[in-house]
Amino acid sequence: MNSGKPCQDYALSKSSDSSGYAVVSDGCSTGGHTDIGARLYALSIANVLGVGTKADFSVFEVETQAKQKVEEVKKSLGLDRSDLLATCMYSFLSQDQGIIRILGDGVIALKYTDGRISLKRFDWANNAPYYPAYTESDSDLYVQNIHGGVLENAKLRLIEVEYRDSVCVSEKETSIPFADAIGGFSVFISTEEIQNDLEFVALFSDGVTQVDSVDWKSATLNFLDFKSLSGEFAKRRMIRGIKDYQKVGHGPVDDISYAVVRIDREGN
Repeated sequence: MNSGKPCQDYALSKSSDSSGYAVVSDGCSTGGHTDIGARLYALSIANVLGVGTKADFSVFEVETQAKQKVEEVKKSLGLDRSDLLATCMYSFLSQDQGIIRILGDGVIALKYTDGRISLKRFDWANNAPYYPAYTESDSDLYVQNIHGGVLENAKLRLIEVEYRDSVCVSEKETSIPFADAIGGFSVFISTEEIQNDLEFVALFSDGVTQVDSVDWKSATLNFLDFKSLSGEFAKRRMIRGIKDYQKVGHGPVDDISYAVVRIDREGN
């Protein structure tokens, strides 16, 4: 960023013939060294996802093990909890199962071979995510300090948008109560989707919703418009997209990152 501060977003993805994962983490701009926290959460989740068989995939086990790794590094490096205030989104896909987890905020996108695109945007009220670094004992303080002590104000907003051949066919908004959101939100991907028509799963930090004078849906669709699928195709698409916005006087006003998993049915 032009502010001279380190980028507080971090993203990575990896795939094999049988599975793939993507992870995106976004550090709080008013926290401590959250660029470290974002990397630490992302790498810890990725480390757990990349080990062993996932036939018995368990969200609880993945996130518990990742938090243990984060705590170990926190202690060894003398980090403060303010350094760990970062959101984390991750997806895991195998040949017969898929799940996306949202621990905080951001945007997810599913792109299908028949031209359908499904977008889901997650925003916490007051732009104050409930970070995975928080514990159960923090809940009351979070509601009190961030939402004026009114539990009903502490909620997660979900916006769901569906496209067919670049035309928006539906859009709806849902409020998710605090009690249902603090443990993270799950989006499940069916075996049928994975085996038949799902092509891409993309996870975006909330920077995609903060491109100057550009609607978040347009920005997301732009970054999904891959021109080729060789090498680091997602990185190229985002760099080109941002450069194009900057040519007309726009651009991200916050750090922005994304990670993509592609389902290749043709062996390319």
